[in-house]
Amino acid sequence: MNQGISMQFWIRVFTIMMTALGLASCGGGGGGDSSGGGGSNGGSSIITDATKNPTTCSNATQLSFVRNHIDKDYLFYKGAPSTSAAGYTGTPNNFFYDLTTRAQPAKDRFSFVITAAEAQAVFQSGIGTGVGLDTRRDAQGRLRIALIEPGSPASVAGLERGDRITSINGATVGASMTAAQSNALYYSSIGTSLSLEYQRLPSTATQVASMKASTFTSDPVPLATTIASNGSTVGYIAFHEHTAPSETKLADAFRTLSKAGVSDLVLDLRYNGGGYISIASQVAYMIAGTSTRTADMPAGYTKIFDRLEFNDKRSAENFNFGFLDYIYLDTARKNEILPSLNLKKVYILTTGSSCSASEAIINGLRGIDIEVITIGKTTCGKPFGMYQTDNCDNSYFALAFQGFNAKGFGDFTSGMTPTCSVSDDLDHELANPAEGLLATALTHRATGLCPAVVATGFATSAGTATLSIQDNVQKRSWGTSILNIR
Repeated sequence: MNQGISMQFWIRVFTIMMTALGLASCGGGGGGDSSGGGGSNGGSSIITDATKNPTTCSNATQLSFVRNHIDKDYLFYKGAPSTSAAGYTGTPNNFFYDLTTRAQPAKDRFSFVITAAEAQAVFQSGIGTGVGLDTRRDAQGRLRIALIEPGSPASVAGLERGDRITSINGATVGASMTAAQSNALYYSSIGTSLSLEYQRLPSTATQVASMKASTFTSDPVPLATTIASNGSTVGYIAFHEHTAPSETKLADAFRTLSKAGVSDLVLDLRYNGGGYISIASQVAYMIAGTSTRTADMPAGYTKIFDRLEFNDKRSAENFNFGFLDYIYLDTARKNEILPSLNLKKVYILTTGSSCSASEAIINGLRGIDIEVITIGKTTCGKPFGMYQTDNCDNSYFALAFQGFNAKGFGDFTSGMTPTCSVSDDLDHELANPAEGLLATALTHRATGLCPAVVATGFATSAGTATLSIQDNVQKRSWGTSILNIR
């Protein structure tokens, strides 16, 4: 685990990680080789118009694909039911869930399937569908808006972080939302009208916001700024999703902070459910910089960021993923060298929604002895990753590997416990120095201690905690949930 990483690994990694490879077969073939090229070995095959291929994309053929995919690629294939494709009477989607999350909920809370069009929109284009808000319950059990996507219908309607939702389409919100309320708030199809009654606390006056679900472009890095604290300049970045559009926005944000001469960084991952591991490695590099290499390393080599280990059928494909120091995904700026802050310590804000690639940033930095001080709540606990594997009109995301840092640590299925425990503060906007998580980070930076925090508008749980994992995928198709590769 102590060897360096050469650039030859990047070619392999991104071939595996990127979306549809356009292979001809819809039935799960395509071969694949040790470089991660195709088919059952982690690549993607897609026929975009299934109606033109009724035989290749028949229900029976798709069921066969799912069975083969799970048997070959799924990290926990040994615990999957032995149900044959020929003996299954349901849909390919249900077959996939019956072989993964429904069969082994204690091991797998994360595998999911969406349409290939949805996967393309989310990961590559940053396009969301719906009204563009997320909610949490505060300490008093009130349903509060935690996040508003800029430019979304909710934003245009004037809703803000912290607003209390009291009624959804005329139905009063109680201790838990009904299925109808949840569907209306999160799953509305394009053009569907939604009416919300809300209070802008501390006022108890009720206002009404009317909107229609639509598509919109999400902003993966909505805030990057500096904060004056104790006579020095602290950088702050709110990073919500590891999608392709985040790559250059992150590079620009770190470059701005570097020019500003920040002495410390607060990276806000409280709503970041993951995404491309390549972007996680870039973020980690831009934090650590020179610490990702040793003086005797040849050019193009870095220390290990994340070692990916597959099931025993694919152990020959295990490999070390390094710290990526240049732009890869954006074609207009491809190969541009990334800036770095060269920090030895970083503050990261977390909640139970901080997942996967977000956790990989923390784990990867700790693997090379960067001090990571986490503020907030325990992370979601996903040391696993998956590939997008396309078949006909669907994109399947089955857990395929577990990630380990340079010290060999990757066992955090119960989540990462914060250095300072404090709940999300819904009474303040993000980047406000008075906001609970950020204020705690600044206090810890100044004193080395975790301050006591009095709960008022502090969140305790998500408003939709009872939803199944696949429901949450649909709910947060616009960005910051479990739609991740890592």
